[in-house]
Amino acid sequence: MKKYISLLAIALVLCGSMVFYPSVSSAAGTTYYVDSSSGSDGNDGTSTSTAWKTLAKVNGTTFVAGDKILFKAGGAWTGTLYPKGSGASGSPIIIDMYGTGNKPLIAGEATVDYALHLHNQQYWEINNLEITNDGATTLARKWGVLITGRDAGTLNNIYLKKLNVHNIVGSGVVQGGTESVRIGVGGIAFQITGNTTPTNWNNIVVDGNTIGPNIQYYGVSFMSTWNGGSTTFESESGMLQSEATSFYPSDNLRITNNNVISPGNAGIMPSDYKNVLIENNIVSGAGWSHGNVPIWWQRSTGTTTVQGNEVYNTQIVGGDSQAFDHDLNTAISYIQYNYSHDNGRGMYFACAIGTAPDVTVRYNISQNDGGSSPSFGYDHGAVFTSACGSTNNGTVKIYNNTVYMGAGNNSKITSNWDNATASSSYLSFMNNIFYSGGDLGWDPKFMGSADNNNYYGGNTVRSDDLHAIKADPMLVNPGSGGIGKATVDGYKLQPGSPLINAGASINNNGLRDYWGTALYYNGAADVGAYEYASGTLPAAPVNLALNKTATAISAQDASHAASSGVDGNVSTSWIAANGNANNWWKVDLRRNYQLTGSQIVFLNSNFAWKYKVEVSADDLNWTQVADFTTNTNTAQVQAQGFQAIARYVRVTFTETPGTNWTAFSEFQVLGEPLSLALNKTATASSQQDSTRDPSKAVDGNTATMWVAANGNANNWWKVDLGQNYNLTSSEIEFQDQRLWKYKIEVSTDDTNWTLVADRTANTSTDKIQTQSFTATARYVKVTVTQTPSPAWTAFAEFKVFGEPLNLALNKTATAISQQDSTRDPSKAVDGNTATMWIAANGNANNWWKVDLGQNYNLTSSEIEFQDQRLWKYKIEVSTDNTNWTLVADRTANTSTDKIQTQSFTATARYVKVTVTQTPSPAWTAFAEFRVFDS
Repeated sequence: MKKYISLLAIALVLCGSMVFYPSVSSAAGTTYYVDSSSGSDGNDGTSTSTAWKTLAKVNGTTFVAGDKILFKAGGAWTGTLYPKGSGASGSPIIIDMYGTGNKPLIAGEATVDYALHLHNQQYWEINNLEITNDGATTLARKWGVLITGRDAGTLNNIYLKKLNVHNIVGSGVVQGGTESVRIGVGGIAFQITGNTTPTNWNNIVVDGNTIGPNIQYYGVSFMSTWNGGSTTFESESGMLQSEATSFYPSDNLRITNNNVISPGNAGIMPSDYKNVLIENNIVSGAGWSHGNVPIWWQRSTGTTTVQGNEVYNTQIVGGDSQAFDHDLNTAISYIQYNYSHDNGRGMYFACAIGTAPDVTVRYNISQNDGGSSPSFGYDHGAVFTSACGSTNNGTVKIYNNTVYMGAGNNSKITSNWDNATASSSYLSFMNNIFYSGGDLGWDPKFMGSADNNNYYGGNTVRSDDLHAIKADPMLVNPGSGGIGKATVDGYKLQPGSPLINAGASINNNGLRDYWGTALYYNGAADVGAYEYASGTLPAAPVNLALNKTATAISAQDASHAASSGVDGNVSTSWIAANGNANNWWKVDLRRNYQLTGSQIVFLNSNFAWKYKVEVSADDLNWTQVADFTTNTNTAQVQAQGFQAIARYVRVTFTETPGTNWTAFSEFQVLGEPLSLALNKTATASSQQDSTRDPSKAVDGNTATMWVAANGNANNWWKVDLGQNYNLTSSEIEFQDQRLWKYKIEVSTDDTNWTLVADRTANTSTDKIQTQSFTATARYVKVTVTQTPSPAWTAFAEFKVFGEPLNLALNKTATAISQQDSTRDPSKAVDGNTATMWIAANGNANNWWKVDLGQNYNLTSSEIEFQDQRLWKYKIEVSTDNTNWTLVADRTANTSTDKIQTQSFTATARYVKVTVTQTPSPAWTAFAEFRVFDS
């Protein structure tokens, strides 16, 4: 799982005509201000004019959920910032700045271990501070930010954002010596100690920070004594080896968008976790005090995703000095979409002691990595290196990377420090580009298997690659990459490259190339990190499930909710609360579609999941369309082809593999909008005979057609959709590719017509022609003003697309109460989700209702709440505003979806929503209520 979930905070400001909304996303809390120049600790701290002054005042205060601590821009404080207290889910304690100018400076001094500290605390968001900790000192270990936990259980939601952490300097810097390693010491560190109460982190975000220069020694690190009894590197980290105990991993760690500048050792190092996302970071100039890998990870049981990072200019002082390293006791690792350049010993390093990892290295660009000469007892640098007894443990799949070694680079392609021969089942190279102006070739003990690689120049060629491409790859400008991920367009393929469509197709390929182009663009794989995309291709299938309302039998926690399965991000995932048989997940597409299939993206390719897919038009009656209950396929991406008309799609897992909990990253539903005209009543000015009557243009069969009795100008055909819709487009499929001229009109009453598409001067001879427009209508008419001679007026199929009409839109709404005139009941039916109805309080059983103006045959309703929290409610309908019938009971609701749909069948004029319970604290409110009929 590669999950990045940020809390959605709705900031509502009193400004101009805007009026304050009651807080609904968090407890109200108190805002405290701290001013190093004009404040006073005798003040109450609750305004800029009564600000506190010192860190001592802040450190002596226990804050509560929803509180904010704001430091004045340009201010400076010396010592340690160590505020007390914890926030709560949805109501963190926030540290930030106010005013304009430089970020507030927290400067640790010679006698302090850390400049910012939290201990056994959770639900904190810390933003926009400058942090230093240097000066003459005898302290060998110093930190900028040190977050610790000890025998405290699970500690949730620590967010560190937009900090500037630099000059973190202790004593005893010895270049190349043991004392210069200091694992877990430096800029930002998370440490868990103790061995009596299992303790871990959950949902930790380190995002958008600048860390460096002058960091001794690590940029960002995570360590724990709950590490399975493994080493704590006591002499370096200060964490007692005697406390190392059973494995209790942290989860949902996100280290993203950071710039780590010249750390003395490594830039980023998570340890002792299940799943981590390391994305879009920059690490430069690492390893100046002791050679190490800028981004490395150890002791994980889940998935490590390292993607979109840039790592360069790693120094050679001692060993290692590659860009990326999956180290001891790792499980699944994806190293993808990264730009690695000018790193002394290479791009990739395997030091996976004690485990059999599953490693994928794909769609990366390596430029001039591994150009070092032998030093410190190590061999030449190499782009890919194995060590630490890793060889032949697990699998390493290296494919679709572009590797450039310039003239005089002096690098090997591979190197094996284990002195053991890598087997083909352990190591494979496929679809890679090896472009060399001079290299030292392959280490014969680290070759594995090879297929479909491109070898150009130097000593790159392998005789065992039966599908080798030994030709100029025709790169745009090889070797031209600079500093920055966007500088590598020189590694794209030129038109006519022999690598276009020359690769071997690979399952579970990550779905995109380095630049984000979808794979495979025209059905065939390219070689290298670039997927060549040119020419006109059919539109990609539309994922109808994207961002639609999803529900499930359960969810592990809020960060793995059902909605994570339709957010379009394969780095997120839905996880059920267990691995029970028949766990289900479903998506509401909000209307019927012509479905052609679905696709599940699992978390990895390690297991065969058994499941079935069902569809429904009403969420009550289900039809099975795909049976995978005996599935043996372990592919990460699995497709299910079927044909159905449905609104709801459900996947039920009949059996989960091993001890896994039910989970997937993404569920996609493929298909196209359902024509509103399908099988509706059609009439025309004439017909040739009964086999070519008007209904043949809406029967869904392009082999039949309506043909008029002649080819006269202004022959017409029309369809009655049965009710008004919000129409968006139409489509005509003619019988051939000739020139037809026509116009399209719409009407609500079959009498008064409005022109929406004028093709009377048409020049297109396309067989299928689309017309886009916006109109509310029940009837659609096509008038053919000119036929190609000789031809009778005819077409094979006519389609109309649009959305059901919201019967509640702009109708009369009333409620038990309203907060004020800007939040009255009408705001829930004004078609504007930026407005909302808010009651005068959050009492149970506050009600709101709408008068539709007449009776309708209702089929569903939809509430759009203001946020994703738990609202409980019921919906009733009435024909007379007196006698009410319950049609949807959500008084035991467990869904936190922002948009919630209720399906029912009833004839009614009035619809009432009663909110039986609000999420505390919140006043009763929703943004929009919609009602639909048959």
